[in-house]
Order: sequence, then C-alpha cells, then structure tokens
Amino acid sequence: MGIPSTKNPKELWDALKGRFGNIHDSLLPELIVQWNEIRLLDYKKVNDFNKDMLRLKARLNFCGKDLTEDDMIQKTLSTFPTSAIILMNQYRLEYDSKRITTFNKLINLLQVAERHNEVLLNNNARPVGTKKVPESNHASVKGWKDIQRTWN
Repeated sequence: MGIPSTKNPKELWDALKGRFGNIHDSLLPELIVQWNEIRLLDYKKVNDFNKDMLRLKARLNFCGKDLTEDDMIQKTLSTFPTSAIILMNQYRLEYDSKRITTFNKLINLLQVAERHNEVLLNNNARPVGTKKVPESNHASVKGWKDIQRTWN
C-alpha cells in the first residue's frame, strides 16, 4: 500500500495519517516499560541518566503522555543507589521544602556532587603521607631561566 501521488495536500495528509497515524499506539507501551525500568543506579554518570530521561520524556510527550517535573524528580529520587541513601534523603528534603522545583536543578546538583566525588577520589588515590612526585618535565623557574640564557 503506497502513498498516492496527488497534488492535493488534504488527500496526501489523510494518506500519511492513515499510514503512520497509529505510531503513537505502537510506541506507547514500549515507552511505558522503559519509564518503569529506568533507574539512576543503572548509570555510571549522571549526564548519561539525564540524557536518557530527557529522550524518554520527549518520546512520551510525542505519544501524548506528558511527564511533569515532579514525575521526573520522583523517579530520580526513588532510584538512587543504596550507597547514596544519605544523599538521596538530603535531596528529598530539599524537594519537599520546595528548594528543588525542577528536574534540571536536581540534575545540576547531582552533577556537581559527582564532580566533587571524582576530585576526592583522585586526591585520595595515593597513600596517606606520601608526597606527589613532580612530573619529569618539571623544572624550577630559576633553572628554566638558566636554560633560556644558554640558548640566547
């Protein structure tokens, strides 16, 4: 069954709608399953979770199911990893007291916390009491000036 070749826009629109108009009905059940299964704890990076949540929200909106900011915040807070329960409770208190009002604000806070954790992990990568070894190309300012003078 092909699309009729017509110059009448109404006929073309009706043919396209007849052919592709039910795409929402076929996508919606799959998207609802994805919504039920998406969890923050399944992602290594907050940004990856954010990207998938926003993509899922757009696809659900396309199918006529609107997700609210509250839906997305609740989904995020309810799917924290168990290792971050204390952090999740802090964010829930912020949400309950209306200091977190948008999904974007929650994601921004989570990304900042993630960056801080990465810095702490990097700083604590070497044993306590050991001094960081300077890089092999590290030279003192005085030594560098001596080298420059010999070249000139």
